[in-house]
Amino acid sequence: MENIYYCLISGVLAFCLCCIEILYGKYKFNHLLVMKKPRYMLWYSFIYGTLAYLLTLLVINGSLTINNYHPKDNPLLVSFCIGIVIKALAKMSFFNITIQNRTFPVGPKLVFIYLDDFLLKRLNDDIDNQLIEHIKRVSKKLSKVGTLTHQDDFFDEAMPTNFSRITRQSYMKEIISLKKSFDKCRHFTSKFGYTRLLLIEKHVDSE
Repeated sequence: MENIYYCLISGVLAFCLCCIEILYGKYKFNHLLVMKKPRYMLWYSFIYGTLAYLLTLLVINGSLTINNYHPKDNPLLVSFCIGIVIKALAKMSFFNITIQNRTFPVGPKLVFIYLDDFLLKRLNDDIDNQLIEHIKRVSKKLSKVGTLTHQDDFFDEAMPTNFSRITRQSYMKEIISLKKSFDKCRHFTSKFGYTRLLLIEKHVDSE
């Protein structure tokens, strides 16, 4: 029963780290949208958490010895280490085989490459679908406020304040070159994320 406790520590740690990686790493600008539809993030994290759980169980209950060190003698350390590095372990390959000029890794990497691709693509599709809806809504509001120059002022106001003048002008030049509200919003959102798009909407609504 005590070993199960250590395995759970490893699994929960791996699960949490995967969620953090997605929310504040890969989708740091759009993490609010991930939280609205977290299903693929949860599946992604659950798979790595389960792998960490099973691998910890195997190591603790096994007779593995590394230079006279027995991992099962310190199960808490094992659980933390596996929970932290599980993604690296999942991407290991024992050797590669080449078939018709295509190279395939033999090992866990072969499975997890396709698994990651499947889940992360669908997560990205979920986020894109949500973004398109919000971009359409904000662009319609923008198109009613007046000239393109007036619209550009809203983008300038919503831009991060820590930019240098040159950096700010460079981004604004890209936005000004676009002639449709939808294109402006989509470009701005791709650079600065969902929360900045909502800031533009707030400014427009208060106009």
